[in-house]
Amino acid sequence: MNNENYGLMRFTGTIIVSPPLDKNKFFFVLNKIDEKWSLPTGKINPFEHPSDGAVREVLEEIGFTVVVKQLVGIWPFTSPKGNSIINIVYSGEVIEGIPKVDSKESISKIDIFSLREVRDLHKKGKLRGSASLRFLEEYCAGRVWPVDQIIKPTLVD
Repeated sequence: MNNENYGLMRFTGTIIVSPPLDKNKFFFVLNKIDEKWSLPTGKINPFEHPSDGAVREVLEEIGFTVVVKQLVGIWPFTSPKGNSIINIVYSGEVIEGIPKVDSKESISKIDIFSLREVRDLHKKGKLRGSASLRFLEEYCAGRVWPVDQIIKPTLVD
């Protein structure tokens, strides 16, 4: 493999966000490159707190300012490029904003789906892997934790 980034460890943040008036549906984004759906997710920048990075990604990808409410889980996986990824998944609540697609992002569309609809997308091969479905199933089953008991503020020397 000639990929100079092969073997890197990366952290990503995901936030499960519902429309303010429908807590049984969830925002998903359609990727421009592979035309598959996923929860809003993105890389956490160096020295950025994981929850701050996840909040930033939601703002960049779907135009909402959100507040992190709970930790859904931390899932490691290997990307198709061979990188080790640690994805930290939260639930969040919309504070303000209007859904919008930013042309600079890799997103072509925003939509909302129920858990049943996400399962159907997965069966049809229209999800970016099975991770978004697994995260959503954990969240809907109530397997969440208070963020402040799990993830502590950044340490400063």
